[in-house]
Amino acid sequence: MAEKDPIDDILGDLGDFKAETVEEQISADKTEILLIGRPEIYPQFQDLFGSSPDHHLYLVSNVEQAAELLLQHFFAIIILDDSFDIDIPSISNLLRQNHPIARILLLYSDADFRRTTDLFNDGSFDGVILMPSSTDEIYKTIMHQEAQYAIQREVMKFVQEPPKLSKASFLLLDPSLSYGDENQPLNFVGVMVVVNSVPKYTVFFEKALENDEILFAAFLSSITTLGDELFHSKQALKEINFGGISVIFRFVGNIQLAFLVKNLTRHNYENAESRIDDIMGEIFPRYMETFASDGMLHSIADELDSIFHKFDSIDETKEEEYNQEMEAKARRDFGQQCIVLMSHPSDLLSELMTYLNQNARLVELDYKIVPVADIDEASNVIRENNVAIFMIDQSSINASSQSGLFMLESIEELDPAVQIMYLSADHTMNQEEINLLNSGNIDFVHIRDEKKFRIFASIQEGLRISLKIKQEKSSGQTGASSKEGLAVAKAMLKENLEAFDSEEKPALQGVVLAQNRIVEIVPLFTKFYIVDGELIDLDAELMAGLVTSLKQISGEMFTGDQSIDGLDIAGKTVFVRFNADFMFMYFVKNITANTQPLISKELDAVTMIYSEIIAESLGVLTAEDLEPIFSQIALKTHQSLTGLLAERS
Repeated sequence: MAEKDPIDDILGDLGDFKAETVEEQISADKTEILLIGRPEIYPQFQDLFGSSPDHHLYLVSNVEQAAELLLQHFFAIIILDDSFDIDIPSISNLLRQNHPIARILLLYSDADFRRTTDLFNDGSFDGVILMPSSTDEIYKTIMHQEAQYAIQREVMKFVQEPPKLSKASFLLLDPSLSYGDENQPLNFVGVMVVVNSVPKYTVFFEKALENDEILFAAFLSSITTLGDELFHSKQALKEINFGGISVIFRFVGNIQLAFLVKNLTRHNYENAESRIDDIMGEIFPRYMETFASDGMLHSIADELDSIFHKFDSIDETKEEEYNQEMEAKARRDFGQQCIVLMSHPSDLLSELMTYLNQNARLVELDYKIVPVADIDEASNVIRENNVAIFMIDQSSINASSQSGLFMLESIEELDPAVQIMYLSADHTMNQEEINLLNSGNIDFVHIRDEKKFRIFASIQEGLRISLKIKQEKSSGQTGASSKEGLAVAKAMLKENLEAFDSEEKPALQGVVLAQNRIVEIVPLFTKFYIVDGELIDLDAELMAGLVTSLKQISGEMFTGDQSIDGLDIAGKTVFVRFNADFMFMYFVKNITANTQPLISKELDAVTMIYSEIIAESLGVLTAEDLEPIFSQIALKTHQSLTGLLAERS
């Protein structure tokens, strides 16, 4: 390429061009196609698309005309005529920067595979049409590329602009949100059987909880009653959480069973309830009379110990399975990179393995080569390891009963980060190989007997790209480049498709502000709203007393000073914040595992606003003076609970 390439001047403005500037011009009904090539090939394309109601075809014979159109339109398909006097790599690179998901087709009149591999491996095109070609073949190829364009556009848009009120949209809004490990197994740490506030049987699976069994039993019994009194409801207290421990209750008459559990989240709550239901079925009605009788349960203590320790042993099994799964995931994501090699000629297999192993040491790359005999074996290796590259020889495809396209698609489906390299046995492309190139499943292509350093250069690039895709998947960022961006998007969807499901919108049901004094709790502000026809009815002072008791018992029974977050009382979800001598309670409806971290953070921000107002007005304004200001804050939070982060960003 000359030092002063005219493309740099002609298309210089495209350097600052952004696809968004022309999105408004995209026709909802027509796919725009640009052909840069010789006028003598125009008629064949005009016959296909000139009068098509679904396509708009633009024909240009020079780069100057192309530059003007590229600034005015958003093309889905761009066709480059290799027989035309243009620098394919230069113009293609420019198009990639500014039209990242456009499909670039190469009209190629020479079947020499070597030059095609150079252009393909550089990313200069997505598909090839070998000229001359029939009108039907041209149409089929362009339609296939149009379909891939449409798929990529929708997948990228779906990931970059997730559905509102989805976990993915929350993380896009605020990447600092912490969801913890959603797959962490349950850890039941104790069971208490209480009858009329008297602990009849207790077993702790962790000794740290044995501090004051009687105090804890009486406390659990009393707050279940208090929970019902607070809300004037017949619904029993179902679950509370404090000090890193959650308690799930079950009631049979006047018998209360409290199951203490760590790692309880909204993701595994149903699993916890299922396990509890199973053991309740094992205990009742078998021990009903014994529980209801006077005195302790010494006669059945050994039997209960056996039942509950068996119940606890499930945790150990689940923990072991979880650890094994996490280790396997770590290997798949960021373990030693693997190159899977599927080749039938044993001499080629041996030669490649020797060469790749020698060069790995020379350039200090850490990878291992895994030879496989068929696609099933390759799939098993990919499921268990961090496979970066899958190399497949033409002879392996020819020898298989499965089609080459099916095999390549199955590898991409398993792991979109795997880079697929195809080794051809011939120097001349055949139609089957053209179809494989046009499929979008191949990332690199080489001739089997070409210089090994060229193959190794692609391997180095493939290792880099695979790592980059996995890193971007983990960070939640999608790249802009055509192939890599789509691979990242697919990997993110494969990793957690449920993160893109829309959640029911949370709603603020009420706010209670109270002051904790030594001798009394003084409610300063109380406001409740009707949500879905329901209005919370409770005694604010009793509620403040319950929360204070929770905080106190948490300090006495457990270590650490954790806030009370997502407290479930009689079917209500309560978030509690403490600041100096003040307590802030928020009642929220429609909380899920995905919305809780977002709501928790937003309520932190609301608490800061309340706290600043209280701090600035102490000794100056009364609670009655502040009520209109508190009401405005509560109303704004009620009207748009999930909009506060957007306003602050």
